[in-house]
Amino acid sequence: MDGLPLDVSLCRLVWFGTLWGCTIEAVVMAAACSSKDPFNSPSRIFAESDEAYLAGLRLSWMARRRFDGGHFSEPIMMLRLFAYWAMHFGKLAQLKGKARFDTALGIVSKNANIHPGRFQSFLANIMDLAERARFLPLPGSPETVAKTMQDLGRLMSFFRCEHTGPSLLRTKSETKLRALLAAAFSEQLLVGRRFIDQLRGPPKRPRGAGAMASVLAGPRKAEEDEEEAQSYDHPTDETEPDDIFDLNAELATIEEDEDDLEDDDDEESQDLEDDDDVATGDDVQTRLPWKKARDEMIWAVNSLPEKGRKVHQRTVVAKLQTSQDTAGTVTLDRLPDVMAKLAGRAPQHVARKGKESEFAAVCFPRETVKELDLPSGPSFLTPPTLEGATPSASISHSFSMGSFFVDFDGDLVARPSSPYQLSFFLPERNTSSEEDKQQQIRGVLEARNPVGFPCHVNAGDDFFCTAASMQLLGSRTSVRVNGVTIFRAAEILFALATLCPERSFMSVRLGHGPAGGSRSSSPEHLLAVKILGWEISLLGDERGEGGAVVAEEALEAIQEVRASIKAAMARSNEDDTVEEDKEPKKRKLRPSRYEDTPEKVLDKLLAVVQEASERLSFSIDHQMRMHEAAERGRKRREKLKATKEEEVLLAGEESGFVDFLRPLEFCKDPAVAAARSLKRWAKKAPAAKFRCPVCEEVFVRARACRKHLKTTGHLCREAGQSWKSLVEERCLLEPAQLKQT
Repeated sequence: MDGLPLDVSLCRLVWFGTLWGCTIEAVVMAAACSSKDPFNSPSRIFAESDEAYLAGLRLSWMARRRFDGGHFSEPIMMLRLFAYWAMHFGKLAQLKGKARFDTALGIVSKNANIHPGRFQSFLANIMDLAERARFLPLPGSPETVAKTMQDLGRLMSFFRCEHTGPSLLRTKSETKLRALLAAAFSEQLLVGRRFIDQLRGPPKRPRGAGAMASVLAGPRKAEEDEEEAQSYDHPTDETEPDDIFDLNAELATIEEDEDDLEDDDDEESQDLEDDDDVATGDDVQTRLPWKKARDEMIWAVNSLPEKGRKVHQRTVVAKLQTSQDTAGTVTLDRLPDVMAKLAGRAPQHVARKGKESEFAAVCFPRETVKELDLPSGPSFLTPPTLEGATPSASISHSFSMGSFFVDFDGDLVARPSSPYQLSFFLPERNTSSEEDKQQQIRGVLEARNPVGFPCHVNAGDDFFCTAASMQLLGSRTSVRVNGVTIFRAAEILFALATLCPERSFMSVRLGHGPAGGSRSSSPEHLLAVKILGWEISLLGDERGEGGAVVAEEALEAIQEVRASIKAAMARSNEDDTVEEDKEPKKRKLRPSRYEDTPEKVLDKLLAVVQEASERLSFSIDHQMRMHEAAERGRKRREKLKATKEEEVLLAGEESGFVDFLRPLEFCKDPAVAAARSLKRWAKKAPAAKFRCPVCEEVFVRARACRKHLKTTGHLCREAGQSWKSLVEERCLLEPAQLKQT
């Protein structure tokens, strides 16, 4: 895909789209992820008043919500927007050329609240990608390639006002589109945790977890951000080669306070003692433990006069004033007015547990969103991916567009949040550490889109998301993600079709029956999948029979998809040499390998995932209170942890050709799993760089060498000499000595 002006992940999206029979959809979504947001994006800075800004924000959010259609996917939202434009463009057959484009653009601009210039750029990117893709070596059999070329030709003729045939978009299966996005962006996966039950184990460091939950927190100082950024390593896919050694940077570490080495052990023990005091954010000078904040938020919600899941969807939680000198909080009597400014609607109920509670729950009146159904392309999703918040709750959260404080004429108000809110975290690469031992890197999502305030009121349901692109922020505790799609737990099987366990360190939990508690005569089911230490449960809570999938059936479906992808990446058996005067040969599927096309091979995996998702949706109790659902979810997770983990490994011998697509196997032999894990994670020990000239003990770090010299007295500084110069002159190994060590 060298001919496409796209990142690798977006090239994968186009490649899988052509392979699985949804070429036009893939091209449109790839163009959307590489274009500017075409929806109007109001700014409070340039608005005439807060009322005008709020009105624009509501129009923009409602338009995005209607085109999202319950998918909670930015690429699918843009695909539905394109389908809406194509519907109007196709009806204007009496017009030609620029007049037709301008008329269709005017209709969509008025009804969809988009920026005409940015939308035109989006359409131009689609045409450019479609034209470039026609000249690329396309994957698949001659039948698949012919179908892809036909789809690209239809798209180009549609833009030239020549297409008069059936609907432009072929795929009506939302499940296939979600599988396409999960497979293409599987390397950029984040795991979701609700605030009610996030951090299922205590975090290693309080500062790292402090940035993970948006619980009405104030902004950190710049010094704290810088300190936090320096206290953690940047997560990368590649480790630094051992032979790269910066002498100046290494010796500079021993110019610090001479007592810092003696304090290292004390700091390490203090980290362990502070595990129970994890902060959710700053309250100017103090931090509340996140568990206390969570409990008070739950108490406030349960104190509302109305109960039930529908009320929970209309609920946000606000911070109350506990001190006259505390900024970012309000009193209970002023809270209705503040929420009306944030959401544009006065709240229906305001409640808190007691007078001493620091959090109040705010419930808005009922309101509905008129769903937009389109004649072509994906329809709105039923049930939606998330049982999320309603418009007023979401708009009140997105009013500040990411800032922790909202300023109303000098009165600072903390940003509303929700106990049902999902935060998505990026697993650390190149590690097999458990979730509770990893640095918490939280995904920052676009606040204006439905994915920006992801809430889910059903306890026990797990989610993950993928992104078209990621950008690590300066603090190194957050990553900005674009092109986000939120997936249910069972849809993790789509990502397994392209993931490599040797790079992603995967394991599974197996049990009998869809809830893991059936008799041993029942077929073995896949209960949970763990990727890079983060576990995604397929069970839900104890309201139903669970959402696990039959392990053998799921593994077989995944294997067939992986095999078809691998075959599509292979050239035919003909001579692959390229003459100077000849064009390179296109990649082809070996016709004798499969009776079905890759598109039909995928259908089996789609059916497995769809059945598991439907089984969970049938078990929802709309009247269940939050604390009851949370308790049931906790019990099922505890039961799940008692299940033995089994490694996911690549079967067979190394082939050398797209080796990561070899078949998967669930290894039940501990010895085999341990041996392969040791091979996978074995790293070369760092070479020594320093040596004591007296006892010849070697050290990797300059500070360790200095500490040894001070403790043993083997070397002492002369008058006016620094430890840095002493270590550099007497202890630094020469290149020849480095080879000997």
